[in-house]
Amino acid sequence: MRHTVLLLTAAILLVALPLAAEASDAYGITIDVPTYFDEPVSYFAAYGEAVDNGLVCASGTVQDAKYTAGGRRDGGHWNFRIEKVFECADGSGSFVVNLKAHVYFEPYSDVGTWNVLQGTGAYAKTNGNGALSGTPLDGGVLDVYTGVIRSD
Repeated sequence: MRHTVLLLTAAILLVALPLAAEASDAYGITIDVPTYFDEPVSYFAAYGEAVDNGLVCASGTVQDAKYTAGGRRDGGHWNFRIEKVFECADGSGSFVVNLKAHVYFEPYSDVGTWNVLQGTGAYAKTNGNGALSGTPLDGGVLDVYTGVIRSD
């Protein structure tokens, strides 16, 4: 009897799995954000399948919302956690990205991860994640976000 119950339970689970909510397709994205340290607003340009399929706008502004940082006593590197608000230039909405970055000063490198926390307007159901890399600019940094975006 116990064997029959286990087999019946397994069969029900196998039948129910295809009926589970389908996850949306993930599309590749690259977002370039040149950030100058003396300017409170930056601009972004996005491209890739996620933009081509309308999951993210192609351009807009970026501002820091929440910001925490900490570093080593010898000044070798700093860790940052920043929530960045990406506001689309076309008025379609905005999305908030949680950025975790590690900045090394000698030689300079900026690496980390990112994920979408929330969105408004056309991006209310947007989520995604990826990697961050940065290279120095005169007075700032060019951060490049690569990863995937989906809409659930």
